[in-house]
Amino acid sequence: MSAHLNNICEDKSWPSECKILVYYEKYMTEHDALFRYAAMKAAREGQIVKCIEKMNPKWRNLYKY
Repeated sequence: MSAHLNNICEDKSWPSECKILVYYEKYMTEHDALFRYAAMKAAREGQIVKCIEKMNPKWRNLYKY
């Protein structure tokens, strides 16, 4: 996660100016995480915003916590 704060992420799916962590999920296996990642990429923006606001309604930077 600190790579995103320092703007050195190699993942092309992230915006180049990613500065705060507003949402995260934990998974037991890499397979489960990749399955969810694909689902989130395919989701509409409104669905993603609902997920974020359910977990973090004030859009605080969760990296600090």
